[in-house]
Amino acid sequence: MNANPERRRGRPSAKKTKLNRERILAATLRLVDRHGVEALSMRRLARALGVDAMAIYYHIPGRAALLEGLVERVFHEFGMPATPRSSWRATVRAFARSYLTLVRHHPRLALHLVTHFEAAGDALLPAHEALYAALAAAGLPPRRMVAAADALVDYLNGVALMFAPGQRRLGQPAARPASALFARARSAYPTLSKVFRRENRDVNARIDAALRVVLDGIAAGTTRRTA
Repeated sequence: MNANPERRRGRPSAKKTKLNRERILAATLRLVDRHGVEALSMRRLARALGVDAMAIYYHIPGRAALLEGLVERVFHEFGMPATPRSSWRATVRAFARSYLTLVRHHPRLALHLVTHFEAAGDALLPAHEALYAALAAAGLPPRRMVAAADALVDYLNGVALMFAPGQRRLGQPAARPASALFARARSAYPTLSKVFRRENRDVNARIDAALRVVLDGIAAGTTRRTA
């Protein structure tokens, strides 16, 4: 007979009162960072925590809720460094670098962060407030601000997927650079051959160059509006 029939199934005993949502999410992040999202199960997580799986359900209803909580927890790491108020470009660059740093720290979660960012909830608001304030300081009207932010985030998400397992990491050259790919077809594709003859294989430099294109596009839009 149960000594305490009123205790709900899965409720932590007095010996396990230290189990809470934060501890569960921290263990989940360690598991996912090491083994990937596919390896996450309630039983495996319970073993890592040294508890019965039902004890986890008392705090978090299931695997889907675990992943949502994980996305929110990771995006709380999205810190924006201080930038000069007069430089909207510096703020946008800081936003981009902070996001890519976050994803670089959790490569096995990269795809989930990109495709389930809405689970971050309020965790994304401070960084996005800084981004939109910078775009406003650049002189963009609201509609162009949204378009500029969307273009920037879409570009960053594409870069972020390079962190996913099986993809090359930032700073590593491609196994088959574009210069080698186009070298055999110079007569058929003269423009490609010319552009990639001296391809910059430094991925970080290429990311910065692409980001400058985005920033120049934003600046051009403000110039046209002023004119």
